[in-house]
Amino acid sequence: MSQMRQIEKVFSWIGDLWKMTGIALLLLIVGHYFMDIVIYYKRQEIFEYYKTNVPAYNALPDAFWEEQSNGHQYHPEPYWHWKMNETEGQYINVNTDGIRRTEKLGGGDKKVFVFGGSTVWGFRVADWQTIPSYLQSQLGSEYDVYNFGQNGWVSAQEFHFLLHQLALGNIPDTVIFYDGANDSMMGTYLLTQPRYPNGKLIAGVMGNLDFFSELLSYSHYYYLYHYYLKNIFSDSDNYIGSKIDENAKQTIEVYEAHIKQVKAIAKEYGFKVFFFWQPNLFSLSKLMLPYETEIINKASKVQVQSQQQVYRLAKENFSGKQAENIYFLANLFDKVNEPVYFDQIHVGPNGNQIVANEIYERIKLKLSSSSVD
Repeated sequence: MSQMRQIEKVFSWIGDLWKMTGIALLLLIVGHYFMDIVIYYKRQEIFEYYKTNVPAYNALPDAFWEEQSNGHQYHPEPYWHWKMNETEGQYINVNTDGIRRTEKLGGGDKKVFVFGGSTVWGFRVADWQTIPSYLQSQLGSEYDVYNFGQNGWVSAQEFHFLLHQLALGNIPDTVIFYDGANDSMMGTYLLTQPRYPNGKLIAGVMGNLDFFSELLSYSHYYYLYHYYLKNIFSDSDNYIGSKIDENAKQTIEVYEAHIKQVKAIAKEYGFKVFFFWQPNLFSLSKLMLPYETEIINKASKVQVQSQQQVYRLAKENFSGKQAENIYFLANLFDKVNEPVYFDQIHVGPNGNQIVANEIYERIKLKLSSSSVD
């Protein structure tokens, strides 16, 4: 009889455990979808805030922002780790090779390759509002401008893709690198390792997360962890903060090596090359508008300090080097008393137009020169 009671207790315990497991799973599922609703309304709140405070957000209809959200996906690629997925729409078009459309003027025979991260690719702007498209309109139909920007790329990935194009026999007449923000973030804050690509993007695209991490990444609990718990319990900012000067110095030294390497390739293949160090709100050189001050205040203080330091060194090393085709544009928006930034690095159509105009003014005379240097 006692043995029977023990068996009944075991089955009762198993039944209770099964009920508790079921209730826990149900609560997790309910929590996931509850956070889905919260995240949706939070994003709508942020979107409405920017629409109210940043005129650039009103440059395109709401249909664009839906297309931007749906068309912002990656796929794995060798050597440069990832590229954008093919997509076709009214505002955003990316071909099968992951290259975004540039608005052409007639297909000139002088090729211009423009490399960079999401600011070149055109995050939050339409095909015709990217820096390469605006530059195409400035250069005219004699030139054929290619948008080789990819979201999240650092200069090392851009260099690898340039080498790939050269290996295929796709030789440009001119190459433009528009860098600074991604190299600074990877070199001084996110990874603190210059030249290294964004490890989070690699893990997500390549699928090399472990089972539980990958499962978590698909749930909204990942956002809860990433935006709240990680910031509360992590002491990474303290570690990074003590190494800002060292990391910033190494970041600039590595980019100078990038310039030297590209110039050697340019001389061998006979094309002109230009390097532009892009603006960054976190450099703190701009006269701030209220919403820009809010962007800075919401960011990690160590993140802002790290970007400010690397940009300070970039200014010291890259200013006054126009004769070497190196241009420091980080102060380009300093006296622009209108909203250009969406966040710390991305700008709207008016900002891209200003950048393209500046690039054109810096290179137009040199393009007609026969000298490669």
